[in-house]
Amino acid sequence: MHAAAESYFERFLIPGSILEAEKELVALGEEAIPLLELLFSGLAKNHFGVPYRQLGLPVDCGIHVALQLGSMAKPLERHLRLELRNGNPYAAMALGGLGSLEQQSVTELASA
Repeated sequence: MHAAAESYFERFLIPGSILEAEKELVALGEEAIPLLELLFSGLAKNHFGVPYRQLGLPVDCGIHVALQLGSMAKPLERHLRLELRNGNPYAAMALGGLGSLEQQSVTELASA
């Protein structure tokens, strides 16, 4: 896994460092998308081999970053849709910030 990704996701687990880690990822712009893809896909794992996505808070943080990235986060739409389906309320806001949506996302938002 990308060492930078692990650094951000570890910091997502520490309350005092969450906002700074989110800001840094947002500042990366489009370069943050592959890192967030690792998080949402479950490929990003901690040193115990546990996917960060299973730890809860990192996913919420990743969604907040996607929201702030707006239309740049369009490649993450399928992941945001899955999080919406899983009941994450932040995912609806992030999907709304993408600009245009696939029909499946529109349907998921209407169902939520």
